[in-house]
Amino acid sequence: EEEIEDAKRTVQSELKSILNKVNKKSEGVCVHASTLGSLEALLSFFNSSNVPVSTANIGPIGKKDVIKANSLFSKYKEPHKRVILGFDVKVTPDALSLAESSDIPIFLGDIIYHLLDKFRKHV
Repeated sequence: EEEIEDAKRTVQSELKSILNKVNKKSEGVCVHASTLGSLEALLSFFNSSNVPVSTANIGPIGKKDVIKANSLFSKYKEPHKRVILGFDVKVTPDALSLAESSDIPIFLGDIIYHLLDKFRKHV
């Protein structure tokens, strides 16, 4: 059990380190990735592609994530940035339903360039 706790602390520390590198914008997209490594690559790519990111996380997109995004997005002056981008992740059915009723697009992809293309077409 101690090994599990050590592993959790290590992952949390790595995630915090990655998120601290993000040049978070007050108005940006919400990003989800399947792993720490893919999140780091995605954030770096979006930063170099001038895609503003306000929040980032790992794991599937759930209802709680959509609620958080909706709260954040309610302050946005630019509605085209009200987007959740998911890289190699799944979306729970209740999250998808809530996103649709809240008019929050969720774009998914397993190739970074395709995900960027989906976002740019939306903008």
